[in-house]
Amino acid sequence: MLLGVPDEYKRHDILKVIVPHRALADNVDLHYLAQATPGFTGADLSSLVRFAMTQAVERWTSTDDKVKLSTRVT
Repeated sequence: MLLGVPDEYKRHDILKVIVPHRALADNVDLHYLAQATPGFTGADLSSLVRFAMTQAVERWTSTDDKVKLSTRVT
């Protein structure tokens, strides 16, 4: 069975399924992500979200960010 590459509307639907289980910033625009990812499959979108989350965690856990966070909290 061969499935085609999802169009923008299907990618948006796929992102809506992937994203609810993840914490996102309020300014994340799923419509923009769907438009900006032509040719991406559901697996590609899932990998993109996972990669972005990994980058965010690494950025948050860096020493500089911990200092900035502790400075804001105190």
